Amino acid sequence: MIEAKQDSFWDLVARDAEVKQVATGFGFTEGPVFSRRGYLLFSDIPNQRIHKWERGELTVLRENSNKANGLTFDHQGRLLAAEGGGRVTRTGEERRPHRARRGGA
Repeated sequence: MIEAKQDSFWDLVARDAEVKQVATGFGFTEGPVFSRRGYLLFSDIPNQRIHKWERGELTVLRENSNKANGLTFDHQGRLLAAEGGGRVTRTGEERRPHRARRGGA
C-alpha cells in the first residue's frame, strides 16, 4: 500500500499502483532521472557506477563515475552528472564523459 502526504500525489500515481523491487546489490543509490527515450538512469555512489534500467534489463551505463549523484539531461538529451569534488560532466552519444563548461557549450 502506498501512502501519500498530499492528495495531489494521486494525480501522478494510480491509487492501486504497486511498488516492486527490480534489483538489489547496490551500495547507495541516488539521482534517478527518466529519459524521454524510455529508460531510467540512477547512480550507485560508493560503487561508482551509473546504471540504466530499460525494458526490464539493468546494465551499467558508466563505470568510474567519480561518485556521481545528481543526474539530469540537457536540452540536447545529453546526460549531466554532478560528481564528487564539485565536478559536472556531460555525456553524449559517444558515451565518454566530458567536463561541462560554464555558460553552456
